[in-house]
Amino acid sequence: MDKLIITAAISGSGVTRDMTPNVPITPDEITKSAIECWRAGAAIAHIHVRDPETGLGSLDLDLFKQVVEKVREQSDLIICLTTSDIPGRNPSVADRLSTIALLPELVELPMGSINLAGKTFINSPEFIKEALIRMKNNGVKPELAVLDTGMIMSAFRMQEEGLIEDDMHFQILLGTPWGAPATPKSLLYLYEQIPDKASWSVAVRGEASLSMHIMALIMGGHVRPVWRIIFICKKTFLQRITPSWSNALYGLQKSLEEKRRLQMRQEKFLSYVNSLWPVLFFNQQYILTSNNGHAMR
Repeated sequence: MDKLIITAAISGSGVTRDMTPNVPITPDEITKSAIECWRAGAAIAHIHVRDPETGLGSLDLDLFKQVVEKVREQSDLIICLTTSDIPGRNPSVADRLSTIALLPELVELPMGSINLAGKTFINSPEFIKEALIRMKNNGVKPELAVLDTGMIMSAFRMQEEGLIEDDMHFQILLGTPWGAPATPKSLLYLYEQIPDKASWSVAVRGEASLSMHIMALIMGGHVRPVWRIIFICKKTFLQRITPSWSNALYGLQKSLEEKRRLQMRQEKFLSYVNSLWPVLFFNQQYILTSNNGHAMR
């Protein structure tokens, strides 16, 4: 059986309660949401925090600390913290990298700058190097976030400089404004740039989320999914794995025997998905990103 690592993105930093009343805001709400995802089958929790008073995204280290401690007390989830910018603000490098001090298993790191719907998301080479040095010194694995091809090339350059180990883990982000589109051609092209020994996961924004996550499963990737993906996993050959197994699998390459069985697994998976196609795609407005009920639109 193939083993699938499911990441739950708990709250993000841009969605507000004006958009959906279900977004978790306080440390207790974020923790509760993460534990619910863990019980549903998630192995990793991707965590942002919010200002409890305003509900807006925050880089307050104390808020991160509260969530990390509460999640660790109640589960064995792998914790992935963010180094992301906050929409509408200009946080310092020190603030963006402060989460590394909490020693999570993973920290997501954007591997380059990009224009995002009228705003430049700046991640300079100096920022990336400083982040990777701190992670390496603290034993934290970087989750290499890529929004276009150039960011994969940036990761290779950092690897050549000794800042990234060979067992790289990529998070492919599709469908962001002005980033790589959420299309099969886009995913295939980015996948072809990633080394065989690297692990990778997909996160998709927009109405193509379900179909692109299914494509990633067929290709042998991991997912930051919609809820229907968990339903599909329960009905097919895919085995959702626990956090303890995820730690090992993110550093392992598929065996030759597993690769030989890939075509057979693909055929079984496609057969089942085809039988569900009318149900899965009947009403795209019910595509969800996680248990908190965020609509992808």
